[in-house]
Amino acid sequence: MAVGCAIEIQVFAHKLQWCVGEDTSTALALGGWRVGESIWVPLVATVVGGALALVGSIWATRATLRAQERTRKHDREQAAADRAYVVIWKMLDAYNAAEDLQRHINEAYDNADRSGRHDIEPWAKVVPLVGNDFAPKDIDPSETSFLIDVKQAALMNEVHLVQRRLASILVSSREYGRRRGEMHEFLMAKIEGKGIVDGSSFAAEVSSDIKFEIETREGILNNLLGQIMQRLHEDLPHTWDVIGQFQKAAQERFGNKFPSFEMGKKTDEDAQQPRTPCT
Repeated sequence: MAVGCAIEIQVFAHKLQWCVGEDTSTALALGGWRVGESIWVPLVATVVGGALALVGSIWATRATLRAQERTRKHDREQAAADRAYVVIWKMLDAYNAAEDLQRHINEAYDNADRSGRHDIEPWAKVVPLVGNDFAPKDIDPSETSFLIDVKQAALMNEVHLVQRRLASILVSSREYGRRRGEMHEFLMAKIEGKGIVDGSSFAAEVSSDIKFEIETREGILNNLLGQIMQRLHEDLPHTWDVIGQFQKAAQERFGNKFPSFEMGKKTDEDAQQPRTPCT
């Protein structure tokens, strides 16, 4: 069989030749070795098939890794959105507790006005709020850190600040309740049977030392109550505004991963209008 070697490829120190015989059969020749068609065709098919399988495996692995990374990214985004949602409710809890305190003070002043006792001392108007042991939950920096990514670090600072301020108001309220309870006990012990009315006012002659003690305690109570009322007057509307800003930033950052709900606006009709110490 006359053989023509149509293709030669240098493989290291040998030439790989693809040879075609007269009967169109083919063979591979490498160095002194000659491999017939019945051997090299399956061999090449196996090698090519293996190479394709390897490429396919690599592609599938990379696709799987990309899908896993997308899943991890989605999970991270969803976790961050969930943490931001928790912040909303922590702030609303604190806001509602402070607003409840404001409502209690307003009602105490209104009751005093209706009963013709508008001129009595502020501490005598406002009794302690029952069940005022609520303590706002702390907001962890990891729950608001997304605000740094969206260039709103100032808002992040405001969120933590208003939460601390409302917590401080509620602590002051508990301190006011404790001191007012002590005042009541003092009056009952020192002026018993001398005209105490509802444990908050009296009509009787008292010694100068007792009068001084009463005036000192009254001053502390009125000052503390005045601070609480002034801070409620300033912080309640500001806190509501910060909650709205935070919700908007979270919705813009996380899209449909963040629950959509309407906060609404506080109007003169539905908001508690905080009294100041002078009103």
